[in-house]
Amino acid sequence: MSDAAFSTAATPSTPEADKRVRYSLGQILGADEFEQEQFYFLERDRQHNRVLHGYGTALGLAVSLSGSEVRVEPGLALTVAGKVVRVDARQCADFAAWVGANAATLLPADDAGFQRAHVVLGYHECDTDRLPLPVTPCCGEGEGVATRIAETFHLAFVAEPPAQVEEWLTDRFGRLIRAIRPAPSAGTALALADVPALVRTLIAGEAVGGPWQVAVADFDAAIALAERVWVTEVRPQVPVDAGPPAAPTALHPEEPVLLASLHFRLNAGALDVASLTLDDSARPLLLPTRTLQELYGVGQTAQPAAATDVVPETLFNQTPAVGASLAYARADHTHGSPTLPATGGDLTGAITAAQVTALQGVGLVATGAASGQLLGFDGSVWRPVPAPTGDGAPVVLGGDANGPAGDNTVAGLQKRKVVDTAPSNGDALVWDATIDAWRPGAVSAPPAAAGVKIVAAGIIGFDGTRGPVFGKLELVDRAPFTIGFDGYIQPNADRKHMYILKAIAVAKLDSPVLTVGFSSFGEKGIVVTLALGGKPIGFDNGMELMVEISQYGELP
Repeated sequence: MSDAAFSTAATPSTPEADKRVRYSLGQILGADEFEQEQFYFLERDRQHNRVLHGYGTALGLAVSLSGSEVRVEPGLALTVAGKVVRVDARQCADFAAWVGANAATLLPADDAGFQRAHVVLGYHECDTDRLPLPVTPCCGEGEGVATRIAETFHLAFVAEPPAQVEEWLTDRFGRLIRAIRPAPSAGTALALADVPALVRTLIAGEAVGGPWQVAVADFDAAIALAERVWVTEVRPQVPVDAGPPAAPTALHPEEPVLLASLHFRLNAGALDVASLTLDDSARPLLLPTRTLQELYGVGQTAQPAAATDVVPETLFNQTPAVGASLAYARADHTHGSPTLPATGGDLTGAITAAQVTALQGVGLVATGAASGQLLGFDGSVWRPVPAPTGDGAPVVLGGDANGPAGDNTVAGLQKRKVVDTAPSNGDALVWDATIDAWRPGAVSAPPAAAGVKIVAAGIIGFDGTRGPVFGKLELVDRAPFTIGFDGYIQPNADRKHMYILKAIAVAKLDSPVLTVGFSSFGEKGIVVTLALGGKPIGFDNGMELMVEISQYGELP
């Protein structure tokens, strides 16, 4: 049998990522078919990783220093090409030895004299498990082919860092999205039509800028538009047209993944170990989907926290105000009552037991008073003095006092008549303008400071529904929006009743902030208004109010 009876093996074809093997009965399968099958599914997985997840450290791979030794812990990463790289055990390398062998290739030091190098991780394949197979007509003994491919890793020190083009651009897009905020907020006004051009500036390497504010009604549309331009126009250009300043503009599929950067100084061409530091802040990271669910869960609205303290009232005659705090008070809370005002002027002591210690600012001494004495001025203070006499004859008094000294009658006070009417127990001398005279009369005790109490509280909907309520809180009218409760009396008709209204609109955390305002005290209840950004808006059936109404007595 001649060698001509055996044909030479054909040159293996190059596998294609968009073709998979179609099997048919009687088909002869060779190495090409199996390699194409493997390549198709490998590339599908890698494209999935590359496009949907990106690249970077996914698990472990912590980098640390021990003297000049650099240590990398076990872990897993995805490369720029979407390949999975697994390090199954701690890896250690002497950085000082690498510096000594590569000092001439290091980049110039910075102004502080520091050099830089970088720890990178790449994907690597090894042919293993070789067997002697007759792959050619003249295959001799001892020859063979690898029957397995081991997927492993390649750790290295490099002088120049990986370009990390998409990592750089994605970070800029994230900062741009965070800089777009709903009005009113700080920032430059941004129209919806200007959003695409703003996103396209990222590819040119322009500064992110901002912040910007868009109308509340356009905010969701602005974010969605920015995301659409990013996915359909900007991100597809990353492999060819983008890159950070002073970095390569092409995305290299086999580019390694950055794990950490090393900063150090050289001393006579050798590593200065004392100056060696490690920085892994620039390494790209991949968060698993489950972690993202916890960080950005949909539909979870943070509730305002309950107040833990109460500011006491210290002033009388305060104007009712709804306030602006997001913290809510408990339904049975109280702000207390302000302390009673202190006396002053000619009065001293507590207001409930005050004493006259002066007359029109001139001191009054009460000690030593006896029956029949008068109040006389000694040049500095008022004090009790005996009634004057003259030559043994009784002194007849005049003016406000009638009759002789020691047996006179006070008929007036400072030229104002005092009526001759017998007083009753507890009466006081009061001025009666109807008769233009002083007369005995009953005086009611000064009203005690009215306590502030909560008369109604709870949650009511703009469609008339009610949540937990206290004091029969309810919606009594929608036009205008009127809140009623048990025992309400219009303050204009009865000054003994005044009310403090506290109300906030209940909404999701990411909803625009609504402002509830006081309008008037109506006949049926308290009339409120609703505003967004300072502009009045109508009430929607899906909205709710958290309400608290306190009552206090007549103003002093």
